[in-house]
Amino acid sequence: MENVRVLTVSIFDHWLTEKEGSDCEIMNYSTAVENHALDKYLIGENKFINLYASLGDKAICYLDNEKKNVLLTNSVEFKSYLIKGLREKQFHFHHIIYPTKDITIRGGYDRTDLFILDERINICDVSILYEAVSLNGLFILEDTVMDYKEYVKSCEE
Repeated sequence: MENVRVLTVSIFDHWLTEKEGSDCEIMNYSTAVENHALDKYLIGENKFINLYASLGDKAICYLDNEKKNVLLTNSVEFKSYLIKGLREKQFHFHHIIYPTKDITIRGGYDRTDLFILDERINICDVSILYEAVSLNGLFILEDTVMDYKEYVKSCEE
């Protein structure tokens, strides 16, 4: 694989400015709790959970980039895994591979995750992914092609 296509998916419809980010009462779980805005936070969390459950029946879920479990996407275990990652608990971020698709998801900070697609992915599958993101009330902020080695290097930083 020489290149990967990286989609940046977020609950926000644009990249937040520094001021918007610092003023956002639902930027992350702990901020939402502090601001008594947990209900608003959970709306976005559920959008991600529903999207991830819709992408396949099974997912390979990594813990600390080493241990992996194959989980059914409609299971309590999968939802629990996602919640821990989405809430950025102890810097645990979700890392999910859908074995029947060419999609890897890397959890990120501040309600924004990366979807890494093999450059050979079928354009129809990309269209379906765009539609799934939209149907779940999420937004694609960026769609870029990166050299695979550069992508791996950026993950290590």
